[in-house]
Amino acid sequence: MITKKHTAIFLFLLAIVLTFLMVRYRWIGKDGNEWKSIIDGDGKDYYAYLDEIFISHNFGAVQHDFGQVFLVNDRTVIKCYCGTSLAITPFFLSAQLIASVYHLPNDTYSEVFQKAISFAALFYLLLGCYFIISLFRHLQIKKFPTIITIILILFATNLLVYSIFHPAMSHVYSFCFISGFLWAMQRYIATNKLRFLSLSAIFFGIIYLIRPVNIIIICFLPFFFSNLSEVLLFLKTQLRRLWIPMLLFLMIISLQNILWFVQCRRPFLEIYPHEGFYWLHPELFNVLFSFRKGLFVYTPLTLLCVLGLIPLFRENKFKALISTLFLMLLLYVISSWWCWSYFDGFGMRPYVDFFAVFALLLVLLLQKSNQWKRTVLLIIAIGLIPLNLVQAYQYSQGIIHPDYMNFENYKYVFLKTSDEYKGCVGGQNDLVPYDKFYKKLIYQSDVYPKIDGSDSTNILILKGETQKAYIYDSLNEFNFYLKLTEDTSLLNSNQLFAEIHLQKRDLMPCDFHNNLMVISLTCNDTSHVFYETFPLNYLPNQSSTQWQHLNYKTILPAIPDKYFKLEFYIWNKKRDSFLIKDLQIKIYRTS
Repeated sequence: MITKKHTAIFLFLLAIVLTFLMVRYRWIGKDGNEWKSIIDGDGKDYYAYLDEIFISHNFGAVQHDFGQVFLVNDRTVIKCYCGTSLAITPFFLSAQLIASVYHLPNDTYSEVFQKAISFAALFYLLLGCYFIISLFRHLQIKKFPTIITIILILFATNLLVYSIFHPAMSHVYSFCFISGFLWAMQRYIATNKLRFLSLSAIFFGIIYLIRPVNIIIICFLPFFFSNLSEVLLFLKTQLRRLWIPMLLFLMIISLQNILWFVQCRRPFLEIYPHEGFYWLHPELFNVLFSFRKGLFVYTPLTLLCVLGLIPLFRENKFKALISTLFLMLLLYVISSWWCWSYFDGFGMRPYVDFFAVFALLLVLLLQKSNQWKRTVLLIIAIGLIPLNLVQAYQYSQGIIHPDYMNFENYKYVFLKTSDEYKGCVGGQNDLVPYDKFYKKLIYQSDVYPKIDGSDSTNILILKGETQKAYIYDSLNEFNFYLKLTEDTSLLNSNQLFAEIHLQKRDLMPCDFHNNLMVISLTCNDTSHVFYETFPLNYLPNQSSTQWQHLNYKTILPAIPDKYFKLEFYIWNKKRDSFLIKDLQIKIYRTS
């Protein structure tokens, strides 16, 4: 078994390596200012609590931004739970103190604050590893399997990405507290000491505050018993003590209700009214095997972890059954979420939260395998480290697209790291917003361009064809243009979705990055509320003198004001020569 001294040394060495990666790739990057985007994406939502409470002092009264907050009783409510914010609060306050002492800008997005979030993620990552190592020690796991398992979980999975590249997102914090919960509950089951039960309740409450659905981890606890009789006996003897952890748990999770009440005077809210689960239509195959985000595709180590069920089944069928049922439950819950890809990210990110369970299965596989099987497993597993590191680098550089990967894209960029592959995945392929089983067509554009007046010079009919086509060339940077204004059917919906269909024919080799579809939304003639571009072709080097059928799907932003302008157009930035025909845009409401 690994001793506490060896654990401290091991974690110290890991801290050095991880700090180097953090500074080199997340703080410095290529231009020396990579730190400026540490707080980004979902991280901005979590960070908003700290900004509004400690810096801006406008909690519940910020400007409505159509995404991060929503309106309740004419007050603004942050669209996320507060657990991640709670976890990083000590680091945020430390940054605020440093900024005050050294007269640095008290700006929540300044350097000292952004780097503080990196330190927060690193701290919780190492703390989570400490909990897992401590759990292994009490389960009589030997030193070598313990060390190898931690190294593999860190460097052969996407946990590294969500600790180094996305430290403001919730996953590393969930990983830490779920690991701590399993450790504390195992200690309580083994020792019956009340302090471990209390600690478990605190961890469980924070798990809920970070991501409520993660409380399903409680279903894994029977693993720490040898059979069902032991579970029932434990529950029977512990009933008198349940009020203590229950009270602690309720006190912790009530923090969210208090914050809601402060924001909008309502203690209970449904903060995801337009999102939910498709319990009858889980995307099981896609979650595990798709090249878009599949768990076994982008984190193949987890497949080896699942093999740990085999020796476990031979040793204790009850433990193997509990593990199998939990993995099935986890897969079912994750794949039932309406957006099974979970939008932008590297791999199947909700699984990161539960890597303590996978680590446990992997360490049991290594410990219980004979010498030659262990050698084969280690060769395969260690070989996954460079694969993961390369793919993590590809993701950080925009070579692996955060959401629109498929088999062709994956094959095209496989192990490619040069700059020419950055941003090489084009098109747009959003999932249909919740509820995808209700889709009402509310707008449909004309398929063919009209030939009238001056516009006719930008349209032609090719010899042997009857369909009209838009011309793009050295004289036509823009041509097709669709503008929607004051259409009441588009107002007051958070669930707008567009399908765009067209055919493209290149008259000369075209620059992939400069033939763009543009979608723009402005309200009250102010600056863009929403502005998005994407290359028309799916991959570079797809220029063709034949007609290509191209299809896109994109989620549109909410339109809250009747004085709006929603525009769709094609931008020929470098004046390439190509034709567009059969272009049609359909807009749907899905709620």
